[in-house]
Amino acid sequence: MSEDIPLQVVYQKIETKDDEVSLKEVKSGVELEDSCCKEEKCCKEEEKEECCKEEKCKKGRRFCRSACACFGCFTFIMMLVYAVIVLSISVKVYMNVHQCFHSKENVYKESSIVDRHINQIHINVVTGFVNIEFEKREDIFIRVWDNARSRAHVESDTFDSGVAINNTAIIVHSVSPAFTLKSCHHAKIQIYIPEDYPQELLISGNVKVGMMHIDGKNKKNVNIDVNVDLGKIVVEDIKSNYLSLTSEIGLIKVYDTVAQNTKISSHVGIIRTYDLSSKNINANTQFGCSKHYNLYAEVANINTRFGFSTVKNPSPIINETEPVHLDFHMNTEYGKAKVVLNSPSNLNFNIGNTKGKMKVEYEEKDWVCMVKKSSQTLTDGRCGVKGLWGHFPSTNTVNLDMNTKYGKATMILVDTSKDQDE
Repeated sequence: MSEDIPLQVVYQKIETKDDEVSLKEVKSGVELEDSCCKEEKCCKEEEKEECCKEEKCKKGRRFCRSACACFGCFTFIMMLVYAVIVLSISVKVYMNVHQCFHSKENVYKESSIVDRHINQIHINVVTGFVNIEFEKREDIFIRVWDNARSRAHVESDTFDSGVAINNTAIIVHSVSPAFTLKSCHHAKIQIYIPEDYPQELLISGNVKVGMMHIDGKNKKNVNIDVNVDLGKIVVEDIKSNYLSLTSEIGLIKVYDTVAQNTKISSHVGIIRTYDLSSKNINANTQFGCSKHYNLYAEVANINTRFGFSTVKNPSPIINETEPVHLDFHMNTEYGKAKVVLNSPSNLNFNIGNTKGKMKVEYEEKDWVCMVKKSSQTLTDGRCGVKGLWGHFPSTNTVNLDMNTKYGKATMILVDTSKDQDE
């Protein structure tokens, strides 16, 4: 027989720690996700601000580049336009001036003088160019062109020009209205003198505006006394007893010339001499420059009121039979004065400066110098070439007297083996 066993219901509490942990983990994961989202949101906002700043900077840089490019293009275009305008004006002015001075419209006159007793040629020109040369011929041949821009100006105006003989003098003149670019009235005069002309000639005259060029070619014996008010005087290869050149405003040049007495005067302008040999030299400049290279003389006076004076290698006139000396006086009222010497065996110098600077330079290996007296306004001394110091009776001597009131005075003694013709 079977026996029924009664069943009892048993209730037991099940601990769910793992579930709690899992819930906590889920909860913490949700919180972590929320915090991560907030951080990402913040990061995105910061990146957005940075991106905005970068965009603004990029736009600013682009704008600056564009502005600079536009300004550069504008400047280039304006410079190009300016260059074109200047070039056009320059070409127009050049063509105008070229047509003015190279016009074929002129009145031509010529004269041939075979008289060998002529001893003076006098020139009187208002505006123009005068060229005097020596060449192989038998007569004194003179050409005169009175030029104008057009035939209308030639026909409408009467030129007072020509060649005349007065006893032993030839008078060449060309008087015309004042020069303007519209009419271009000016003269061209060519004078050819025989190379073997027996008489000693005097070339004198005056040019108001223009140029006078005298070329002696192999030291022809001719005396010169000319004046150019505004323009240029060039004298080269001349042998003369008397040389006088005067200019109010302009340039005076003398090349390779020998003269007994030389006088050069310029009110405003430049005086330049190269290889000038003259017993007595006087060069006077009121406003401008006075430059002399290889100056040979017994007495030289270089005077400048306002400007610059430069003399390179002043020397006594060479004489093989007896000692030679040069008395050299250089006066500058306001400006700079410089003397460069490389030839004298003995030098006596006196440099004075009222308000300014004095400077003496020399190479000790080539020169021996001794200062006798020195102050703020005066330097007095003596220099000589080593090996020839003290041999005054048998060597050449330069006595330099250099005075500058307001400015700078410089004396330079260079190596005697160096060439100072430059």
